[in-house]
Amino acid sequence: MSRMLRGVLTACCALLLPAVSPCGDARPDRLSGCRDPKDTAELLRKLGSKPWSAWNAASVSDLWPDEIKVSERDEKQRVVGLTRRGRVINEMCECCESLGFDVKKQQTSLWYVSVFYSSGNFGDVVEAGKQLLEAISPPPTARVFGTQGWDAGPEASVRKGYRWSGGNGQPSVGIDLETSASNGLWTLHLYWGRGSTD
Repeated sequence: MSRMLRGVLTACCALLLPAVSPCGDARPDRLSGCRDPKDTAELLRKLGSKPWSAWNAASVSDLWPDEIKVSERDEKQRVVGLTRRGRVINEMCECCESLGFDVKKQQTSLWYVSVFYSSGNFGDVVEAGKQLLEAISPPPTARVFGTQGWDAGPEASVRKGYRWSGGNGQPSVGIDLETSASNGLWTLHLYWGRGSTD
């Protein structure tokens, strides 16, 4: 192999391989269509800053920084679901956000938020989960349960759940977090919703 060809191949490999931090941890580029988890966390923080009765499909669409589409309507053609399909492979969401709404008479309110985030790096998925959970900030009184914590490692799924009372006759609130692995990717699924069953 000529010196020139070897130099070209070396340069190409350097561009294709993930960047490496000074500590030696691989930090692969974020997958196409996947939002920075910090930005998603900020969206969740904003949703949690108001009563969910203050959010409807129009106000959530205004909040979202990129296109979020109507995914479901009820029999009266009222919007009951919005989805951002950031990264979908073989009809499986790898990076998506979905929001559901409860429609009663003339009032619509947010009912649940579902977030999928995927990465080739397990540590990235765990960090994303921590950021999203911190943004929601479950109260200290929340019941915590789960079979595995954040330290479960890539070989096991992280499963964590939180439940707390909505107060003042409001439905209970719950968060479920789970990681899974498939085809060399780890995926975090977070569900935050009202009326969660124990």
